[in-house]
Amino acid sequence: MSVRDVGLAGWLLTGLACLALGVVGIGGGTVELLAALTGSVALLVVRTRLAVPYAFAVGQVTLVAALAEPIPVGPVVLAESALVALLFEPSVRSPYRRSTALAVGLFGSIIGLVGWGALAAWDRLWAVALVLLGTGGLIAYLLHRYEYVQLEVVHGE
Repeated sequence: MSVRDVGLAGWLLTGLACLALGVVGIGGGTVELLAALTGSVALLVVRTRLAVPYAFAVGQVTLVAALAEPIPVGPVVLAESALVALLFEPSVRSPYRRSTALAVGLFGSIIGLVGWGALAAWDRLWAVALVLLGTGGLIAYLLHRYEYVQLEVVHGE
C-alpha cells in the first residue's frame, strides 16, 4: 500500500488518532509525552505503509506507554474512540457506508447504555465487564444468525 491509497478520510482519522494520543501524553510527564509523540509518528508511518489493523495496534501500544498515574478517563476515552474510528476507515470508501455507520452507531449506543446502566446498578467494574461481554456476545450471535438467513445457508427457523 502506498501513501496515495490512504485517502482523505484515512488522513483525517489518522491525524485525529495522533492528536488524541498527544492529549493523553500531555497529561503525564516528560516520558509519557515523549512516548506519545514517538508513537504518533510510528502510527503515521505504519498507517501509510501497512493496513489499518497494524496502525490500530501501534496506537494501542502507544496509548499504554503514554499513560500516567492516575489514569485520566477523558483523554483515554478520546484516544480509544479515535483508534476505533480508525478501524472503520476502510468502510468509508465502501458502497455500504451508510448501513455500516448505522450498525456501528446502533451497536455502540446499545453497548454504551447497557454499560452505563450496569455501572449505575452495581457500581462494580467486573460486573459491568461481564454484562458488556454478554451483551456483545448476544448481539454478535444475532447478527451472525441474521447473516446465515440472508445468505440462505439456513432457512428462517
